[in-house]
Amino acid sequence: MGPPEGEPRRHGEAASRGDTKARLLESAGRIYAAKGFQRATGKEICQDAGVNLAAINYHFGSREGLYVAVLVEAHRRLMDRDTLAASLAPDSPPCERLAGFLDVLIRRLFSESAEGWPVQVVVREMSDPTPALDALVEKEIRPKSKILRAAVGDLMNLPADHEAVLRVTISIITQVISLFQNRPALTLIFPELDWSGNSVERVRDHILTFSLAGAGAAAQRAKMDGT
Repeated sequence: MGPPEGEPRRHGEAASRGDTKARLLESAGRIYAAKGFQRATGKEICQDAGVNLAAINYHFGSREGLYVAVLVEAHRRLMDRDTLAASLAPDSPPCERLAGFLDVLIRRLFSESAEGWPVQVVVREMSDPTPALDALVEKEIRPKSKILRAAVGDLMNLPADHEAVLRVTISIITQVISLFQNRPALTLIFPELDWSGNSVERVRDHILTFSLAGAGAAAQRAKMDGT
């Protein structure tokens, strides 16, 4: 006996809705990465995706809702929370957890896919924030930062919310982001260094060595200050 009448059609409709939503995300991601949220229009996004203009409101509630969804999807592709958590198992030594975090982040940023829209749309939002940044931080960035903060806190033998831990965490992240954002200029200033994807291990090991030394010094200073 075949499926109940209408079942294939319902499955087909569900697949079609999912396909439409995915096409909107991809088209919006590319256009937002190139133009930014303010200059992009719903009309051009829908034309690029080959869908009806009403599809944005149907799937995302609004143009702003679509942009938040694009940012969240972009950050997930850049650093998936499950992959990150697996690389930073709580029972592993803190230095290994920090190395795992750096490895995941640096490989994504220095890979060929870093030229795609997910990285570009996140970088654009960070450089020129919109109200959507609050949602991105709450849904993706803050939970991931807590994973790193826990590793740094264990490394420094201090609570994860200690001021010194927070500052060291910021320093670690900014080293990676600064290298990525300024790589074109740094390539010209320091042509002796290899800035290709082949240098991922050396970049990771350098930042890890620098960060471990800095974290140790910061922890010692915090204990001397009695904070």
